[in-house]
Amino acid sequence: MLAWYRRRRRPLPWRRPGTGPYHTWVSEVMLQQTRVETVAPRYEEFLRRFPDPETLAQASEEEVLRAWAGLGYYRRARQLQAAARYLVAEEGGELPRDYESLRRLPGVGEYTAAAIASIAYGEPRAVVDGNVKRVAARVLGLELEAPDPVLHRRARAWLQGYHDELAARRAHGNAAGDLNQAVMELGATLCRPRAAECPRCPLRRDCRSARDGRALVRPAAGRAASAEELLLEMLLARRGEAVLLARRERGWNRGYFEPPLRLLRGRAPAAAALEREWEIPGGPGRFLGEFRHGITRYRLRVRVREWTGLPARLPGCWRWLGPEEGPWSTLARKAAALPGRPA
Repeated sequence: MLAWYRRRRRPLPWRRPGTGPYHTWVSEVMLQQTRVETVAPRYEEFLRRFPDPETLAQASEEEVLRAWAGLGYYRRARQLQAAARYLVAEEGGELPRDYESLRRLPGVGEYTAAAIASIAYGEPRAVVDGNVKRVAARVLGLELEAPDPVLHRRARAWLQGYHDELAARRAHGNAAGDLNQAVMELGATLCRPRAAECPRCPLRRDCRSARDGRALVRPAAGRAASAEELLLEMLLARRGEAVLLARRERGWNRGYFEPPLRLLRGRAPAAAALEREWEIPGGPGRFLGEFRHGITRYRLRVRVREWTGLPARLPGCWRWLGPEEGPWSTLARKAAALPGRPA
């Protein structure tokens, strides 16, 4: 398994020589619920702007959110900065070197602490994500649903057994970090949800699913949570490249700048509160277009109209911002990119 990984692993930026614990931490936080293809370029941009915990700790929240824009789940960015500030204040700017100490950092849970401890420091501790659970279910022949806590426990015990064996052998190099990444890499490239390339798999001799041909029914398909459909209206005012925006202080996209929104159809407390957050001068004009967007457990359909009847003096919360200012929310950028624009 380790030999396969060292030969076949993808050349991802967080695997380059010279990456340290801080780089590992940033990459693991970014990769939570976000695809590798989306993370890779943003990871490098983020590290150019914030190359160490001290720089991240000293930045404004607005700067951090601007660098995080497009990755979604923005609470991760705030927790990352909160943890950086803790490190600077309490740990001399250095990440702790063991799992238990890492768990004390804001926003660092079981998965992230285990990933940093193993990849950055070589601690023999299993890291279990969706890829690992799928590989374990197929190797062990488990037809449990992926969210089942029993599958999580079985996958962790299975992977921890390999870690314990490597530790007993006193394996050279960072075998613990490579082993965790090897299983995740296997799940991402060969043992995928709708495809299993068993003849190429380094675990095929030990895999029940490779023998009985039932890889694609393991883990069992659970009932997907249905996303709620919401219909929203957004008002867009432009002045050259600038758009009239206000900083959202609560609910979705907190900390980002956005045009006014109101809920037209659907039930969601966070959406229903949108139109009450600001004093909105003027009103809707001609239809400019619409777009769709997913956020948490909601599917949004956003109708964009020209914002008309603006007074000469606007309330203090509104600002004309260019595309490099802000940070703009993804909803704001999608609206501004529509081909229909105010005259």
